[in-house]
Amino acid sequence: MSSRVATMPDASVGLRHDASAARATSGGTVLLRWAPLAAWIAACLCVALPILGHAFVPMVDLPAHMARQFVMSDSQGALDRFYEYRFSFVPNAAVDMLRALIPIGDIFAFTRAVTAAYAVLFVSSVMVLARVLWGRWVAWPAASALLVFNGVFFWGFQNFLVTVPVAVFGFALWIAIEARPAWQRALAFVPVAAVVMLMHLYAFLGLALMAGGYEIQRVIEAPRGERGAQMRRCLILALPFVLMCGVELVDILTAPANPNGGKTSWGEVMMRFLLPVRMLASPFEIHWPRLWQSTVMVIVAFAAFLIATLNGLRPAARFGIRIDRRIAGPALALFVASLAVPYLLGGVYYSDMRFPIFFAMLLFAGSRWHGVGPGAGAVIATLIAAVVVMRSMAYDDLARHYDADLRDLGRIAGALPPGAKVLAVSDAVETSGDPMFWHLDAYLVPMAKVYVPSLFLGVHNFRVRSEWAEMSAPQTGLYYQKSLIAPGQTPSRFDETYVQDWDRKYDYVVMIGPGQEPLAAPDRLVPTAVSGRFSLYRVTP
Repeated sequence: MSSRVATMPDASVGLRHDASAARATSGGTVLLRWAPLAAWIAACLCVALPILGHAFVPMVDLPAHMARQFVMSDSQGALDRFYEYRFSFVPNAAVDMLRALIPIGDIFAFTRAVTAAYAVLFVSSVMVLARVLWGRWVAWPAASALLVFNGVFFWGFQNFLVTVPVAVFGFALWIAIEARPAWQRALAFVPVAAVVMLMHLYAFLGLALMAGGYEIQRVIEAPRGERGAQMRRCLILALPFVLMCGVELVDILTAPANPNGGKTSWGEVMMRFLLPVRMLASPFEIHWPRLWQSTVMVIVAFAAFLIATLNGLRPAARFGIRIDRRIAGPALALFVASLAVPYLLGGVYYSDMRFPIFFAMLLFAGSRWHGVGPGAGAVIATLIAAVVVMRSMAYDDLARHYDADLRDLGRIAGALPPGAKVLAVSDAVETSGDPMFWHLDAYLVPMAKVYVPSLFLGVHNFRVRSEWAEMSAPQTGLYYQKSLIAPGQTPSRFDETYVQDWDRKYDYVVMIGPGQEPLAAPDRLVPTAVSGRFSLYRVTP
């Protein structure tokens, strides 16, 4: 009797074991439930805090955009006699429209806020698109934070960048309402297409390619007997995009000539093979090896992602990334467009780098890991987080040094009287062609309310008044200072008209660079201020 009692199982032990297992299962379920939110918050903090933590945002073209927006909000100031800005709805006006709605406040704080908003919305739009595709929130799309600090970002194509997440949100809406009748979807998308078009043309085309690829895929996959009805449905759905393209065509045919010119070049074939690298690389990397190292790590992470995707395509694969088949059409449309778009299109450089951004975002939204256990998932999440943090820290390091340079320029600006005409030159030929120094003189417009000749014109209905036209050259690099007395030493891409009779046209010359070469025309340039790599001279005819 006693032995039988001794071998009887302890019911309380079994109950405790079941309770522990239930708690463990419940705890795991809670973690999975909150993982997408935690991943989103972590990703947004990683990409937004480095932007908000510095006074200036290191982008090549950004200073010129900020100068234009400053002139727009300071129309009655000292710059009114030089520039005229007539706000209108052009397909490149995302931030300009926002600044028109918020014309008050510091332009530098405004730009930081807009840039940080882009970073947060970039990640958010991918997560929302993934939610629509998969029917639930998932953490993996937060890895798209790897792409926030991309090549287009560092080149400073501000209006396009801000519109990219808006277009992705638009595509998510396109899929979310696909059950509605075609005429209702078309009607709903007229304002959506109009807003995206006004914000930026390339982002509008990205949205059109994704929506068009999605619907064409549905036509191809439809049973033979239903393809006619699907085609008619497609034609109705195309109306919002066709309408906006028609409006843009009329604008192109009736608009005045673009002062920037309309050159188009497809570029070298090798540039197409290097698109994934160019999409992620920064023009500042020559100065900041740490930034290049982070770019290499992002490229490696993206390559691993593609390898896992290819492995996941095998039917018998036990491990890898599975792609939602519904994004095949949009992805193919974006891929073909990425290969077909010229490098220089209508005077707009790096046009070929725009659609690859959408392609990569689409892959992150339409993919998920397959056959990954909790342990492997934790390793993957840790590696992705490490690369995101590394990229953010590299950007933070760049921004810190950029801040120091711009504080030096601010001291130079303090010596300039409002309304002065300022010509920027480089100290050496190498500095003239270095993107790090392009457009830095444009910061003097909001800093000191002075005129500089190199601001972008035409596309944004921003122009120099006719009496100052010969002092305007919307271009990139800096004019080599020794060309002031011996024209022709600056690279041939420069239009030298704006520097002819420079000692008569301009009040001040600011030289940018380490200052290793002796100053040209010292008899006509009186030293006024020096700070860091910037030297200011007053012109004496």
